[in-house]
Amino acid sequence: MNKKLLGQILFLLSIIIISLSGFKTITGNSINVFGVFLETNFSFIIIIFFIISLFLMVSKTKLDAILVLGSVQTKKSQRRADKGAEAFKEYHPSVIIASGGNTPRLNPKYKHEAEIIYRELRKKGIKPKNIHIESSSQNTLENILNSFKKINGKKVGIVSSPSQLKRINYIINKAKEEGYIEKDVEIENIETEEGLGDKIYESLGGIFDKYNLRKGIDEALPDKRGFKRIINYFVKKFS
Repeated sequence: MNKKLLGQILFLLSIIIISLSGFKTITGNSINVFGVFLETNFSFIIIIFFIISLFLMVSKTKLDAILVLGSVQTKKSQRRADKGAEAFKEYHPSVIIASGGNTPRLNPKYKHEAEIIYRELRKKGIKPKNIHIESSSQNTLENILNSFKKINGKKVGIVSSPSQLKRINYIINKAKEEGYIEKDVEIENIETEEGLGDKIYESLGGIFDKYNLRKGIDEALPDKRGFKRIINYFVKKFS
């Protein structure tokens, strides 16, 4: 379970128990809020729970790597790179991976989506030795499979929009089931902002992922770029 989520649960439980215990004794003119509660041995346990919950909520997860997925849209890739740079400085991983190939409708000034991310990361002060390039991927499935070949570690942060992160986690779970990714790898979602076009695109992509992966990853690996080319056209046109 995510540490921050566990901390929030413990914090909520602590507050509920403190409240129930505090209002246990009621006098004619006043409510003894903490008197009875603080006199019990049970209070010590709750205080410990409360402290642990605060610690878990404010503590930062140490990541081994951060993965930034590119987009055919230059600005979107740049925004993700900016978020990736922020996360790199916060989580201090050993490497940040820029992932994305030479996809249809990519701005011709760039060789691949990963180059957009790389340039932006450098602008944000990330050193070249900390940036790994993955430039062969043509879709989200390939982003994940190809990038994880470059990752040595169990805790990985992934930067993308909330809708794509849902797709990514679905793909990762399938990859774990089929042995492409180790089962004990933990994922930290690092969300960027998204617009209506992103949600539409990723919703269509999620449907396609489930259809494409219905027979397993091996069957899904052959080139499927025609579908992505169509979606990219409409997203760029209407977003």
